[in-house]
Amino acid sequence: MKRNWDVVREILLAIEETSPKDDVRRAVGDRIREKFDQKEVSHRDLDHHLVLLINEDFIHGSIQKYIGHLPSIFPGQMKWKGLDLLDDIRDDGIWKEVKSRASKAGGTLSLAVLKELAKAVAKATVTQGLM
Repeated sequence: MKRNWDVVREILLAIEETSPKDDVRRAVGDRIREKFDQKEVSHRDLDHHLVLLINEDFIHGSIQKYIGHLPSIFPGQMKWKGLDLLDDIRDDGIWKEVKSRASKAGGTLSLAVLKELAKAVAKATVTQGLM
């Protein structure tokens, strides 16, 4: 399964908007259903991206595995790394420009390249705004 940076961004935005008392899983699911067609992002795709974010320490959460069943995933609030990533890609204008440049370069990006590209776009945007 491929990583979808749009899904990652929407998950992080959804988590940021939840309070510690909220059901994070429901908030994330609601936002993904609102932003994407079921054919684009299935329940399994969402779970895959949540597992990636939990395993890479972007968000708190737990994954419970049962023999013969799909794992149960319980996402929690964001960690420092998740907040840093979201800060780089939160702005819609910057995000659109990052995606545009990424598509010209073949479409898929590693996390390191994505972050550097987002920083470069943000810096160019700020520089243009000062002139």
